[in-house]
Amino acid sequence: MKRILATGAAIGLALLASACSNDSEPATTKTVTTQATSVIPTTGRLADAAFLDELDSRGMQREDSDTRIQRGVSICSNLKEGDTVQDMVDTMAWKYNAAQARIIISASQNVYCPETK
Repeated sequence: MKRILATGAAIGLALLASACSNDSEPATTKTVTTQATSVIPTTGRLADAAFLDELDSRGMQREDSDTRIQRGVSICSNLKEGDTVQDMVDTMAWKYNAAQARIIISASQNVYCPETK
């Protein structure tokens, strides 16, 4: 009985292997190329939340969220109009030291205007 089952199993495997193998058609491969895209939108509530989260994660004490968001958007507007990062650091010197200003500018660029990096 064991021999009959073993023979039946061997025949079944042979049939399965021949059904899965088709020597008349060569195997083909397909290459798929994707383009990396940002997962964070550059406008809207998700962008604002990402901006505030980045500031928090980098140790910046959060003031009023609306003020911080407005500042981040304004920084990007100025950078898009031709100001340099150093121009922005100098502009923010009345409230932040250079390291703090660079953190805010970097977070702004990361979220609101990555094209200005």
